[in-house]
Parts: sequence; structure tokens; C-alpha cells
Amino acid sequence: MTASSIGLVDAVDDVPIFGIAKTIAYLFRHRRIFGINVAVAGLREALRKRKATPAQIAKYASIARMWKTMEPYVSVLTRDG
Repeated sequence: MTASSIGLVDAVDDVPIFGIAKTIAYLFRHRRIFGINVAVAGLREALRKRKATPAQIAKYASIARMWKTMEPYVSVLTRDG
């Protein structure tokens, strides 16, 4: 199963799906390969469609050592208003 097959990311076919939150962390970890736009689009769609919670994303981002990179994006996308 890939990210494009479940409608998470349309631009990339090579992203393996581990779980939505873990896949978002994977996209950010390999953002030089896939592009930051793809990583942010995946994050945005996961949050919009409620496929993953910010807490789940933060957990896997911390495990992948990507939380410092992802935190500003998650904060902006989860802000009310």
C-alpha cells in the first residue's frame, strides 16, 4: 500500500504506508527526496481528514527525530481560526 493509493498524497507513488502518522514523519525525514511541499500536503490532508491526531504525529515525529522540523507546521495547521 502506498500513500497515493489511499488518497493521502497524489504526487508520489513510492511512499510506503506504515500508519498515517508514521508516514507523515517519514515524508518529513526524507523531504529532500520527496520535497517539502509533498510532506506539508500530506500533513495537511492527514489533519484535515482526521486520519491522524496531532499527538500521534508528534509521537512518531519524536521517534524519527523530526519533531523540531515538524512542530511549526503542526502548530500552524492545528491553530484555531
